[in-house]
Amino acid sequence: KRQAGVYSSSYSVRRGDTLDAIIRRTFNTSKVRRPILRQAFVKANPTAFRRGNPNWMYAGKVLAMPEIKDFQKAIFVDGTPAANAKRDWVTYP
Repeated sequence: KRQAGVYSSSYSVRRGDTLDAIIRRTFNTSKVRRPILRQAFVKANPTAFRRGNPNWMYAGKVLAMPEIKDFQKAIFVDGTPAANAKRDWVTYP
């Protein structure tokens, strides 16, 4: 829930909720790309998602809002960019 620009630190998942709808409610003004936001939520709440898939979220779980460390885990693996992030990189000959 939001109140006067202040974000709650958690969200209780209800049946029918989608992660994208939760992201729109909680990170509406964020400039971070949606795939990174999804992965940051999964990293912050590994037991709330079946097999780490952001499309399979369990109702009844309480999601913690991702912190900086969760965004870092979503982008970097052992200090290097995550393999899935490289897919969007532009390469030159």
